Amino acid sequence: MDTTGQGSETKLYTRRWLMLAVNMLMIGMNGAIVTAFTPLMGMFGKVYNVEPIVVNINSILMIFLYVPSNFFFANFMFKKFGVYVTLITGSILNIICLWMRVAIKAEFYVAMAGGFFYGLAQPLILNANAEFASNWFATNERTLATSLGALMGGIGGGAGFALYIPFVNTDEKNPEVSKNEFLNFTFWIAVIFTAIYVVALLIYREKPPIPPTLSAGKVKNSEETGGLGDLFSNTNYLCVLSAFSFIYGSMTTFAQEAGLMVARFGYSAGNTMIVGLLFSGCGLVGSFATAIAIGKTRKYRAGLFTVCMGSLLACLAMTSILETESVGLLYLCGALMGVCVIPILASGIDFACEVSYPVPESIASGAMYAISQIVATIMILVSALVFTDNKPKYQMRWQSIIVATMLLAAMALGALSAVFAKEDLRKSKCDSQSTLKDSQQSFH
Repeated sequence: MDTTGQGSETKLYTRRWLMLAVNMLMIGMNGAIVTAFTPLMGMFGKVYNVEPIVVNINSILMIFLYVPSNFFFANFMFKKFGVYVTLITGSILNIICLWMRVAIKAEFYVAMAGGFFYGLAQPLILNANAEFASNWFATNERTLATSLGALMGGIGGGAGFALYIPFVNTDEKNPEVSKNEFLNFTFWIAVIFTAIYVVALLIYREKPPIPPTLSAGKVKNSEETGGLGDLFSNTNYLCVLSAFSFIYGSMTTFAQEAGLMVARFGYSAGNTMIVGLLFSGCGLVGSFATAIAIGKTRKYRAGLFTVCMGSLLACLAMTSILETESVGLLYLCGALMGVCVIPILASGIDFACEVSYPVPESIASGAMYAISQIVATIMILVSALVFTDNKPKYQMRWQSIIVATMLLAAMALGALSAVFAKEDLRKSKCDSQSTLKDSQQSFH
């Protein structure tokens, strides 16, 4: 049953929750594609006789491509064709990436080139989320809808850590057996993901017939919504952008490098997998709680600063326990990292869309993701240069400490940026003023 919203020009549809579930599914799969092979990186190099830096460079390529794809390709697609066609394009590119990985049987570097298509696809799928939430949800629901969609990238990434389990035995000593298991893994992941993408796109709808809020309708109908120039001249937006980029960039780096970081201290691929699951599972809980709190209180600035400081303290705890070689403490800190770091998606994206209104959400959120990917690219590149094999054990452990220190420095800069952000909620003000006007007209 549909319910009427703010005045005669707005309406809330019950099926918005189904649309949200489909949106979350596609974002989650996008996250899983990049992390599905992370627990296998150690075995991967031995089976295919390549250095870890080669695999890291491929990961860097996927992240680095986000920036030009976002500012040129994605912005063009959203402006010219809208959310639905853009999502179809992103899904096709991800499917191409998956099937090129299957080609690893014939040629290693052909499979790795699939990362190029994933890099192009990322902003097409991720940037649609904030605009989707604005298209379907009321003012007091937008933070939750945006957060649930955004955090599914992290949740999907965490789930990706476990996808290899039914297919690959990491304890297998025979390289040929390991290679065959890996090939089987790439094939079935490509088949399953392709089928899910097709079904999801058949169900998905870009927006309802009537918008849920007047701000959603105004942005879609106005020619004077602004663009990148307006964003980068908005000091408040830049503060939120900086805080988000340093935390999100650190989160991406940790998700990518966790396997190598803990392996230096004797932890196994299985331990890495559990850390990934705890990181994303607890991140879901933390993000949900953060989104609910911000949705009720509208205290975006306090939420952002709390997440930044919590991330810093959690990373410090993780760094401190690595030397203990305690699996229990590793799992505990992995869970703590998830609770504190992943909620940046709940506190950052919707805040940025609020302070940058009436710039379209796909542009405002896209710039957030793009700059954070630049930060992540730099950090992962540094990590790739730091993590080298054939060193004494104590030197290899220092490699992890160096990378962890880099994460701590980035998180400290994120917390500092959050201090200067101001709570200028332009989109919410537009909705509340419109609601007040409708109420006054009804009264008279």
